[in-house]
Amino acid sequence: MNRMGNQLRTTKRSRIRPVVGIRRKIRYGFIILGGLLLFSGMVSYFEFARLSRTTSEMLAGSVRDLEISQEMFDAATQQNDALLLKVSSAHADSLGADSLLRDGRIRFDQAFAQAEERNIHPARLMHIADAKRVYDGVLAQTPADSLAWYNQSYKMAYYDLALNVKDFMIDSQNTIDENTVRIQNNTYRAIMPGIITLGIAILIIFVFYVMIDFYYIRPLLKVKQGLFNFLNGKIPYHVQVDGRDEVRELSDDIATLVTLVRKKENNE
Repeated sequence: MNRMGNQLRTTKRSRIRPVVGIRRKIRYGFIILGGLLLFSGMVSYFEFARLSRTTSEMLAGSVRDLEISQEMFDAATQQNDALLLKVSSAHADSLGADSLLRDGRIRFDQAFAQAEERNIHPARLMHIADAKRVYDGVLAQTPADSLAWYNQSYKMAYYDLALNVKDFMIDSQNTIDENTVRIQNNTYRAIMPGIITLGIAILIIFVFYVMIDFYYIRPLLKVKQGLFNFLNGKIPYHVQVDGRDEVRELSDDIATLVTLVRKKENNE
């Protein structure tokens, strides 16, 4: 028996070939899978962080634009209410109406300056600026008959200004709708890299499973069946295993052992 073991060890030492271990192959496979999943998580994290930041900026900008347009409309309405107060009654508080009118003009000019600074709908701003010049020109007139002046000159200028401000508000509301659609598209683009990476990881897991089944499980089953046939039916052990790993070594060692056993049996 010792002689058989010595022969087996001598035969094993005589086989000099590089061996790529099963453990190393499986470790590399899991490292690759872990790297892919980590990459997928990082991509998703940064994409969602960017999406959250962009969404907050877009929504804040849209809300601010709508507030500016509402402020211009309220300021124009305030001026109209002040003038209507002055011309509708002889007992109206002239100083109060003038103060209300002055405050409305200041509010409008400030809101318009903010809109220009943010460069909101430049074409609409040009129309508002033109209507505002006409409106200010009408306000600068000294009417002989306040009520007739209000109905014939002022009302048309005010309606034109209010209409342009309303169009500006509609454009601001449409911008919110456009930003909502853009956010939906950005969400889709943010999710896609993670989905693609996850799909690749699932594909690699499937390939990894097929490789383990093909290179390790099936050869081990062949080795087991060959050894079973030899032990129970004395069928010669002829199992061909490809590769350069421990499964190949195991099969070669079993073949060597079977050969030594048969030689010993023949000598006896």
